[in-house]
Amino acid sequence: MAGDYQYRPLRQGEIRLLRLDPVRSPEQALSGSIVHHLLTNPTYHPGKDGKPPYLERPQSYEAVSYHWGSDPRTPHRLFINDGAGRSLIRLTAALHTLLRRLALSDRERVLWADAICINQVSSHANKEKGEQIQLMPDIYRIASRVQIYLGPASPADDVPAALDLLATIADYSEYLDNSQHAAGEVGTALAQRRGLVLPPPGDGRWPALRAFLRRPWFRRVWVIQEFVYATDVVVACGGHDIDWRTLWLAAKAYCDNRHLMFAGYKPDLVGQRTRDAFREAHEGARALQTITDLRMRAWGYMTPAYMILNLGDGKLADFDGLTIRKDFNAIKQYEDMARSRLLKDRASGESFPFGRPDMLDLLHRTNNFLATQPVDRLYGLLGLAEDAGHLEPVYSAEQTLAVVTARFAASFIRKGRLAVVLATAGIRSEAPAAGDPPSWVPHWTKVRYAQEHTIGFNRASDIEEQARAREDAAHTKAGGGPPSGEPSPEVADEALPKKLYNAALDTAQEFRLDEAQGTLTVTAVAVDRVLVVLPGRLLLGTPMYANMIKKLGQVYPTGEPIEEALWRSLVANRTFHGLPAPEEYAAQYQNLKRCEAELLSRAAIRLGIGCLVALPLVTLAIRYIHILAQVAIVAVAVAMNKVPVVPGVVFIVLLPVFRWLWTIALAPVLVGLTWYLASKVYAHAFLDMVAQMGVTAAATTGSVPEAFAGYLMSFSIMANRYTLCFTEHRLMGLLPLSTKVGDVVVVIHGCHAPFVVRPTEREGHFRLVGECYVHGVMNGECMAGQSVEITLC
Repeated sequence: MAGDYQYRPLRQGEIRLLRLDPVRSPEQALSGSIVHHLLTNPTYHPGKDGKPPYLERPQSYEAVSYHWGSDPRTPHRLFINDGAGRSLIRLTAALHTLLRRLALSDRERVLWADAICINQVSSHANKEKGEQIQLMPDIYRIASRVQIYLGPASPADDVPAALDLLATIADYSEYLDNSQHAAGEVGTALAQRRGLVLPPPGDGRWPALRAFLRRPWFRRVWVIQEFVYATDVVVACGGHDIDWRTLWLAAKAYCDNRHLMFAGYKPDLVGQRTRDAFREAHEGARALQTITDLRMRAWGYMTPAYMILNLGDGKLADFDGLTIRKDFNAIKQYEDMARSRLLKDRASGESFPFGRPDMLDLLHRTNNFLATQPVDRLYGLLGLAEDAGHLEPVYSAEQTLAVVTARFAASFIRKGRLAVVLATAGIRSEAPAAGDPPSWVPHWTKVRYAQEHTIGFNRASDIEEQARAREDAAHTKAGGGPPSGEPSPEVADEALPKKLYNAALDTAQEFRLDEAQGTLTVTAVAVDRVLVVLPGRLLLGTPMYANMIKKLGQVYPTGEPIEEALWRSLVANRTFHGLPAPEEYAAQYQNLKRCEAELLSRAAIRLGIGCLVALPLVTLAIRYIHILAQVAIVAVAVAMNKVPVVPGVVFIVLLPVFRWLWTIALAPVLVGLTWYLASKVYAHAFLDMVAQMGVTAAATTGSVPEAFAGYLMSFSIMANRYTLCFTEHRLMGLLPLSTKVGDVVVVIHGCHAPFVVRPTEREGHFRLVGECYVHGVMNGECMAGQSVEITLC
């Protein structure tokens, strides 16, 4: 019997390739040989006699990109023929299926696949793996083609139906994408006026589309560089070929159009589904958009050349303001024009002629991606980032996840990125476990879904500063005078906002890092202590919040009306597109409040009807079900966390009294006890339940009325991500969900927005809770206070 293949060591810059033998029948076993190949840049040929330009390679090979699969077993075999005899490499079912699909019947096929061509040793230390990971950008750049396999297509998935609907969405993408419309969520109506016809609810294309978007490949972190670096790609799902440009257009529209996200579903029993009911499909679309958008930017999407080539002729401007074409033909036309230049760049080793993305930006954009090893969430992005050349993937027992994340965080802080690093950091749990990173180290490997995904307050200002810096550089390079205030072509697709937040004014970052002790000492000014934390994750509806703030009086500490401070706080005083909140938001807020008052009334009616139906049933159950059965039912409910422990125990203790009371007396006793628990003991839990009943328009699954669309779009990016809090001196703001009474708001020197910190038992030491928005202190109002050093641990 053949033994396992023994990998020979690789020289510097060398990779392994698989020469896959022809397969002439389904029964034939897979076989081939492993060859060592020194990576060498291809040679550019301009083409002649009407032929297009091309790259010539010393050894042509194709790289594969696929999902390893959730089953780690290796029941399949690839037989390797070499000078030492016949040996084998064990394969997973996913890789075996892919190789059988790619094997030719009449000749060899030269491939690179990570599970075969990298020695996947099972020990903690794998020096070769770290070295080969650093070569992966070149492996995929130099490959003649990258074969992307999304997995098999079973009849239950109905891939043809999914692809048909994706193509329809892609055809109308530039209208459906609501992020393009300043008027709010008008994209679906615009597309329908242009001829779009979406399938009705219950149509089989909707579940087929969601099944397609849930395919694991889209969220595997390693596929990003595999896709972005590829010169030419072929995307296949089962036996179906797919154009990646169609995937980009469809995913972009899907992610930015709530009507599409929730289309095709019928309301549930309470008439409102939770925000994350269809989360996995949406996360797949968001990941797909990220991957394809990075490739588009690397190839020059929205550069001056692209925009000049694809300026509209004015017809679209009369319809919805779109003047730069962003459809399939525009993308293809630009690629055809730019291909010669791009091939030259690839031949010279340059894959990002228009600039590489920032590592912290990549970590933010890919925070819903997955990796088998959590540390690969970081290592899988190193080959793409502009500012990560000094960081290396190291696999060893000493390089634990906590050590690696702290190493990355410290590196970025030393490079002047203190504000952005702290903005994505914060406590992981009430009681940190041994081996946890310090609170100032971001939880980069935690999967964050759309309802947790926000650009943040410090990061929003940081992006705005970088945009202004690029604009100034563009004017300087062009030899022009002072910037006119109009955005440069490099940022023309994103409105350049005014200064959003500047809580620390022009103070410089001051810090001391002690990586051995896991501490970060910074200079800060204390703002105030947290006094009240409201429940509901901002989903209680504006009428309830407006009623709650009446206790603060009529005037906010800044001198503005208290309700104006509220509506500005609920949207962090900014628009969906990152601009300062306009005055017309005041009227939109009032319109929204009236709408949500109706939602609240409906929820109250449903709750009342539910109580009226439940009261006689509970009363009869208490009187006539055997007491031991009732005790068992309550015990099971407590064990399953359906009922809190204390009320469950109290109910069991009072059960004999309840059974003794007459029915006519038992009913009001139960009503009074329920009211007491809901209003006094478990008020937060009760309000959270009310929030889940859909009393805020931010949780709607349909289109939003134009009367408050702009304000609600801005509010929706805050809802479910922050909680409304009040401080001892009557300041209000949006604070992290983990904020507790007694936490302290501080402004750290060199940061754009405040932070919440939690005192520890050690004097001067705090745990970072997270960044926040506090109305009235976002533009340096507190910087006159005394600065002190605080140590984050």
